[in-house]
Amino acid sequence: RRLASTSGAKTGLRQDFSSAALDAYSQIVTQTVDAVGPAVVAVHHGEGTGQGSGFIFSSDGFIVTNDHVLGDASTITVSLTDDTVLPAEIVGRDPATDVGVFRM
Repeated sequence: RRLASTSGAKTGLRQDFSSAALDAYSQIVTQTVDAVGPAVVAVHHGEGTGQGSGFIFSSDGFIVTNDHVLGDASTITVSLTDDTVLPAEIVGRDPATDVGVFRM
């Protein structure tokens, strides 16, 4: 890109580079959100006592989250990005590593 004047050439070049880098970063973030966003779910306790998030990691509905998100819930539902709400069941959990897996 050619600068309009040479008096602020270094500053202008730096601003152009920073702007280009920020634009590229923004595009990457936007593309990533578009790609993985549908796999993100909201996790709700049936008792209304807690919630969190998780992500679908398999085509047959397995979801990973933190064990503390599952808490002591007896029932769990998940909300998809299109606002669909589905029941889910806990498949496994490991409090020591704070990992929980459930399936919708």
